[in-house]
Amino acid sequence: MAHSNSFDAIRYYLAFIVVFAHFSILTGADNFRWFNTSGEAVSGFFILSGFVVYQSYMRNADTLLFCRKRLARILPPYVFIVMLCAVLGCVISNLPVSEYFSSSKLYRYLAANLCFLNFLGPELPGVFVDQPIHSVNGSLWTLKVELLLYATVPLVYHLSQKFGKKKTLIAVFIFSIMYKEGFLWLYENSGKEIYRIISYQFGGQLIYFYSGTALLLYFDWFERHIKPIFVSALLLYAMRSWIDVLDHISPFCFAVILVGIAFHTPKLNFIGRIPNVSYGIYLFHFPVIQCIVYSGMYDRMPNISLVLSVLITVALSFFSWYFIEKRFIVKKRT
Repeated sequence: MAHSNSFDAIRYYLAFIVVFAHFSILTGADNFRWFNTSGEAVSGFFILSGFVVYQSYMRNADTLLFCRKRLARILPPYVFIVMLCAVLGCVISNLPVSEYFSSSKLYRYLAANLCFLNFLGPELPGVFVDQPIHSVNGSLWTLKVELLLYATVPLVYHLSQKFGKKKTLIAVFIFSIMYKEGFLWLYENSGKEIYRIISYQFGGQLIYFYSGTALLLYFDWFERHIKPIFVSALLLYAMRSWIDVLDHISPFCFAVILVGIAFHTPKLNFIGRIPNVSYGIYLFHFPVIQCIVYSGMYDRMPNISLVLSVLITVALSFFSWYFIEKRFIVKKRT
């Protein structure tokens, strides 16, 4: 299998799609409505993880080492941003400092977010209360999904060893489709928003993650037939909005597009030689944009607000990489 790829370039692209989408949502900026595809970008991250993380486990099927590496990559910057927002929230809260730190809402936020149950405590006391969206960091919900997907890797790997990779992958895909369709059916028949939200959580993202894995496991076949497969995937993915049944295969089509680009755009490979701070960009951008909106800057200078949001986010991401993430990464990279 070829090792040279542009996965990092794609990660940056997906991260900035999420940034622009959230900038549009949080500011109400009509100019960026066409960027409002953050859900697809998030699923793209899961596809790349399915390829890379499963490959890591294949190289060394030591479950404890695997868990250690994955947690060391995810947890440090995640804990940092949760704690940073909790501490600095007092600066922009409309509550007195003493009341802020004695509020049960603060500790509910900390407990919920540190346990990856962000939906139980998305807000800080008195913070962003005059803005359309009060959440401190609406991006964090995906991290619990990411960890749950990682947790399935040893199980799926050993099942594929016992029953074969094709049967195992098909079973995973069927489960994921049934999960999503089941909760969407409940939503349509009850009108309860919670069912729609659950539909794109862990079970709904399994098909994206393991579409990436499928391309890894059948990579040689994929490379031999790359042109017809890639063109077909592009056409089917483009038509998914008009033909409902294509929605079930669109995750695999999306995976073909991303992995195909990753291994056939050598001019972008150089990006892999610089620190990959896309994870930091994903973690930091939401509260940064919220603070920009809180300051009133967007109302006065919308374009400068976007540039400043990006610059501050990138700066924080490099800080996180050099002073937090890099210190915890296990030496033997995967």
